[in-house]
Amino acid sequence: MAPNPAWKPVATITAGDFTGTGEFDLMVRWSDGELTLYTNVSAGTLGQEYKLRDPNSTWKDATLLTSGQFSGNQKWDLMVRWTSGALNNYVGTTTGGLGAEQPIHGPNKTWSDGETTMYQDTRMNNLGTERMLAPPA
Repeated sequence: MAPNPAWKPVATITAGDFTGTGEFDLMVRWSDGELTLYTNVSAGTLGQEYKLRDPNSTWKDATLLTSGQFSGNQKWDLMVRWTSGALNNYVGTTTGGLGAEQPIHGPNKTWSDGETTMYQDTRMNNLGTERMLAPPA
């Protein structure tokens, strides 16, 4: 299959179940700051597209996305690491929009030192126990 040039401006991506259907969804942050959710993604299809944010300068600063049920309310959350090192959780993100913003951690330049870390039992408003998986190079 040939590369699709329409996907070249993708900056970061994460998968989750933002619709609660048990199907995979993809959250995409584009290089222009647009945030798009594709629901019911499967082999050969991206499913339905929902624009959650128009292109904007704020979301250009979102460097990493991840998702999970951090709030424990059976809805998936979107966690975002910003260029400043700040970490925010968007609780209960759905096709209708981003969930309520919950700051997890303020700006912190030590986030990108090359270490790979898992934060076990992370919740909607705080990181869990730090477990280093690989030390910085």
